[in-house]
Amino acid sequence: MKRRLIIISTYIIIGILLFYKGTGKEIEAKKEQGVKISQTKDAKKKERVLDKLVLDNGGRLQIIYNGDVVISFKNERIMLDSNITEEKLFNNGKMPNVEFRLHKITGSSYIGVTEYSPSMKTMDVTERIFKINNDQLISFWSSDEIVLNLLKVDKNYVEIGSSVSPKPIILKLTEKEGQAVVNKLEDIRINLKKDNLNTDKSFWKDIQDNLIGTITGCNWLDTDKDGDNEMILSIYCYTVGAKTPVHLRENGIMIFEVGEYVELKKVIFERDNEDNRFKEYFIGEV
Repeated sequence: MKRRLIIISTYIIIGILLFYKGTGKEIEAKKEQGVKISQTKDAKKKERVLDKLVLDNGGRLQIIYNGDVVISFKNERIMLDSNITEEKLFNNGKMPNVEFRLHKITGSSYIGVTEYSPSMKTMDVTERIFKINNDQLISFWSSDEIVLNLLKVDKNYVEIGSSVSPKPIILKLTEKEGQAVVNKLEDIRINLKKDNLNTDKSFWKDIQDNLIGTITGCNWLDTDKDGDNEMILSIYCYTVGAKTPVHLRENGIMIFEVGEYVELKKVIFERDNEDNRFKEYFIGEV
């Protein structure tokens, strides 16, 4: 009797194992089918050309949207933006669409891609530079590399640090602005003294990120008459934070030379500009 029960139990266990094994295979098969369907959908997703450019040698570049925004050259594709929706690119209606534009950089083997991203207050611009070398497209530089920070403020000037140059950028203050800075610094010192603190290096380090810089336009102009255009980035700088001793709302331009590397040549704030050629560039895209 016991032997019969053992045999029956053994058959039941084998049956259960075969059932789950079969179920597991069915689940895996469904998973594989789902992956294939997903891949087929992705493969069938229609690509849309946002911009195109024909080079002097007949080569063609395209900016394509296929769920991501990529720049395409021959068999190469480089990602430009993976976090963008069709709503932002097409038929938004609420505000201007995000745009990507290709352009040649005169006198060199470099290609520029300008991305325009409208916000409620400004037009944020990102400039990317690609180099074509031996029929290969190489990512060379991006304006995302530019970071500005507040180094020091006194009654005469504001000292601004930049990630693209070891030299500080100097913004001169008017007498009225300087007096406001003096008054603000005195108030700050009094408040810090209550907590046994002072305006030493740690104070300036704490507020260095209180200067915000945004790029509002990219233009190209042969500023030094050498036959090659320089890149002119329009910038808007402003300060935030209760501890920041200066209140800034400044338009300016950053002038770069593009060659073997991208070099910052000059920064001019609108208030200091004396060159009529640059007058229209402070507002952004011309």
